[in-house]
Order: sequence, then C-alpha cells, then structure tokens
Amino acid sequence: VVHGKPRLTKTVQKVTVIRELSSDSRVAIGYGPASASASNDHVTHLAYVVELTGYADVGKEAPYRPESYCCFNGAVTESCAHGYVVRLVRGTGVVKYLQRAETSGGVSATEYFKTNLGERYLVVDESQFKDAYFGFETDELNQLCATIPDEASFPEIPITPTPNCSVVSYDKTGNSHHTKKYLPDDKTCAVVAEEFCTSTTNSIRCIAYFGEQLLALSKDHAPTTTTSTLANPSNASESPPTATTAAQETTKPAP
Repeated sequence: VVHGKPRLTKTVQKVTVIRELSSDSRVAIGYGPASASASNDHVTHLAYVVELTGYADVGKEAPYRPESYCCFNGAVTESCAHGYVVRLVRGTGVVKYLQRAETSGGVSATEYFKTNLGERYLVVDESQFKDAYFGFETDELNQLCATIPDEASFPEIPITPTPNCSVVSYDKTGNSHHTKKYLPDDKTCAVVAEEFCTSTTNSIRCIAYFGEQLLALSKDHAPTTTTSTLANPSNASESPPTATTAAQETTKPAP
C-alpha cells in the first residue's frame, strides 16, 4: 500500500499475547511461527509468549503505492477494507496452541495455560521461533486515502504504440536485417534508417517505410554498376575519306 525503506527499531520487552481464532482463520494456522501439529478443530486460541527484539516499519509518512488499488475517490476500496500493515514485530519465543477448558472433551493435555484474568486453557501443542518476525500491526486507510487525488489513485497504464517506421537492410551475403520503431514523422524515420543502414555490416541495399510511404534515403546502399568498353587498336576505325564537292575534269593532251 505504501513504499519506502524499512526503519528498524531495536527494543527489549517481554509480552504475552492471546489471539482468538475464528473458524475462517484456523485454516491459516500452519503459516509462519504458528505451525501446530494438533488438529485445527481443537485449537481455539493462540498464545504468544515472546521477548521482543525489534520493530520494522516505513513510517506513516511513506508515499502511497498506486499499484495497490486501495484508494479511489478519496475512499478505501473494498479489497483493502481490512486496513494495511504499518509495523512488523520481531522476537524470540513460543507459540502455544490452546483450547478452552470447557470445550476440551476428547482432547488430552498435560499442561494448562492461565491468563492474568483467571481464564484457563488446555495447551494442545506449541512451537518455538528465534529472532523472527512473528506478528504485525495494522491501521485503517481512511486518513491516507482522503489525501490521495483521483489521478494518483491508480497507476498509469502504459500504452505501446504500433511501430510506423520500418527499415530493412540487405548485406552482401543476402541476409536481411530489420528494425521497427514508432517515430513522430517521416524525417525522423529517415534519419534513423540512415543510421541503421550505415551500422549494418556490409550493407548493400536499404529500404525504409514510414507507414506506407517509401522514403528516399540519401544513400540507399545500392551497388553502383558501371559499363566500360575497352578500345581494341586492331579494330579501330580508319579516318573516313574526304568527300569531294566539285567534279574534277581530266584534260588529256592532243595527240
């Protein structure tokens, strides 16, 4: 619900806490330090006899996590109506699994647990834990949610746009190299395409599209084909004869 770096506070206290189990909560009795081997149907209470060693919390000023979906319109959502954990409790001690003495039919017990108020319970089983987080404290969310504006109640949903700039480069071995990105305009797409084609090893041809528009790249990396004709001296043409524009008359001398 909130996030921040945990603050560790050391302490030395001896406490005894008795917790009554509802029929719904008995199914969770096997978790954490409370791991009874006795039948859950026989256990009505848990007694923690603990020497506390410290607490861990992030402080009530810790910022709200929108990913928790616990606040909306300044109120607490149904999924978080139970509140949130504000502190973890650490210590060393014993968990005793108890049953009310008046409902102890069919349960054998060699030990009784008596409270300061004179209540007596049968000890069905017990387990020990050493320097472990065994409990927590909760608080309501009403005060926290009242300070959260609507736009900060839920996390922003990231939207990944469809790529509109597509570039393909062909190398000398005929292999193709592709890249696709979402870019703001065709000019940006052309710049990215030029860079991609230049960085592709042995690129000989590059084609880029922005949407359905074929882009004219300054260098398409197409090979330049030139045709050269070598002159053969043996087949060289002779100079054409000089044409005569006026008829020449030959005069023969008289016999």
